[in-house]
Amino acid sequence: VMIVFNLLLSFGAVWSFQRMNPAIQSIYERNVVSMDAYEKMLFAMSGSEIDREAFMQAWHIANGNITEDNEAALLAEIKEIIEQEGTFDDVRRKALAERIAKLNDANKIAVSNAVLRTQQLRRAGAWGIVLMTLIFFI
Repeated sequence: VMIVFNLLLSFGAVWSFQRMNPAIQSIYERNVVSMDAYEKMLFAMSGSEIDREAFMQAWHIANGNITEDNEAALLAEIKEIIEQEGTFDDVRRKALAERIAKLNDANKIAVSNAVLRTQQLRRAGAWGIVLMTLIFFI
């Protein structure tokens, strides 16, 4: 019986930590890639002229990694603004920056929520191990 409880404790510990790996990976896949693309868009806007090629490369990365509800609409607005003819005055730059900031904020919230879920899994696993250890001890 003691060997069975010890094995259960070992498998429970491994299982609880394995459950965190997909959650951590999903944070990266779902949101960090998009946030990196938004930074590249802002960097492409930093010169006196917007580097449209670099901006659109970053836009395509972000558009291929839509994870949040409002991302598609904001990315469509960004594409519409960047494809307008003429020079980029302060109003257009500000409009682009505001939409990119909204996208970034949505992804920050999603990352925070994913981190909270991962912490809950970690806590549940740790308390499960404690419970199993207590049973083993008794």
